[in-house]
Amino acid sequence: MGYNNMPEYEMFFKYSLDMYVIAGMDGYFKRANPAFCNMLGRSEAELLPRPFAELVHPDDIPKVEGALKNMDSGHPAFLVEVRLLAADGTYRNLQWTAYPDPESRLVFAIARDYTIPFYDPQRIKLLLDSSPTAVFLVEQTGTITYSNHLAEQIFGYQKNELIGKPIEILVPLKKRDRHKEYRSHYLANPVLRAMGVLQNLVGARKNGDEFPIDVGLNPVWLDRGMLIICSVIDGTRKEIYVNDLIAERRKLTQANVRLGRLVDRDALTGLYNRRAFERIFLDNLSAAREAGDVVSIILADIDHFKEFNDTHGHPAGDRLLKRLGEVLSRNIRKEDTAARFGGEEFIVILPGIKYDQAAGFGERLRRVVEQEDWGIQPVTISLGAATHQFRSKRTALKRVMSQMISEADQAMYHSKNSGRNLSSHFADLRGKSTGR
Repeated sequence: MGYNNMPEYEMFFKYSLDMYVIAGMDGYFKRANPAFCNMLGRSEAELLPRPFAELVHPDDIPKVEGALKNMDSGHPAFLVEVRLLAADGTYRNLQWTAYPDPESRLVFAIARDYTIPFYDPQRIKLLLDSSPTAVFLVEQTGTITYSNHLAEQIFGYQKNELIGKPIEILVPLKKRDRHKEYRSHYLANPVLRAMGVLQNLVGARKNGDEFPIDVGLNPVWLDRGMLIICSVIDGTRKEIYVNDLIAERRKLTQANVRLGRLVDRDALTGLYNRRAFERIFLDNLSAAREAGDVVSIILADIDHFKEFNDTHGHPAGDRLLKRLGEVLSRNIRKEDTAARFGGEEFIVILPGIKYDQAAGFGERLRRVVEQEDWGIQPVTISLGAATHQFRSKRTALKRVMSQMISEADQAMYHSKNSGRNLSSHFADLRGKSTGR
């Protein structure tokens, strides 16, 4: 792609000296820029089909799993040290900052060689200011050295009001001594701790109100010692968000059901349309093939429908189509399917119905329509039936579907050519004309 045609973000991704990676929450590489590929001595094409974990040093797998769990909760991962296997068999020491995008389920990560001094507290603060998560930087002594805007907002403090305060100020009074013990135990073995590891955590706002929280911890080693990056979720907001999400998903499910009905149904008659019929027919054929069973269909066409429309008008014709759909629906079994095949043609799927039963079924439908009180004038239909008995599980379903529709169509036009208001089965037509 030429310079003039290359999107600016793609140019930035391609030419940056920093290492950028886009990965999926499924753990697979999606994109890797040249700086990252050159560092590992691997091409992007080599990386894309591989899961990220394949290249991670075995001792660093728990860090990756913890970071992914944090990000799956919607939280970034900060300064996670992970060694990756290069093409020459050696490991590269990399420090990662990664941000998840919940909508796309992608992770956008920046990597730097942590053997090269780069980070200082001011740089870290600038980085964390842009975080969508409540974040604190805490010294080993338990003193808060930084809190971003969202953290101050959640706990009810003004800008920089928490700086220099012990982290226990964010813990309910009755639990502060116990929290100091927890903090000492953690500092003895500082590891990345993902969200959700500890349950039933409670925070305290400035006004004393207690509320549920979830906490993730990430230790960062700097020249002057270790800092703990502490990410916090407000559990009350999370609960509201989850409840809203559940409600929206319920609405979406209901809307999808309504939309599915609209997509599958004929607008005039309310019966299945041809597209839905073909899908359902294939499902019936598949079940019959698996069981070595039989399936029949009946195709029906209203006799002299054009003359009916010309005489009584299209609105009356529409009412007739709708009424016939209702008559068919009332006179089939629960396991059968009636559909509007097109124009004035209707089709019925009869799973488990053999040749003689299908012939009898068609004759019964014909009589029901003939005897119905249609008001304006008598109405009759011509019907054609076809049956297929499966004897092999290797039979091609679409070929059977096409063949059966063709056979039912030929039988139906035999009924029309023989005087109309008749029902015929294709199996009875051998040696007879089936022309239209």
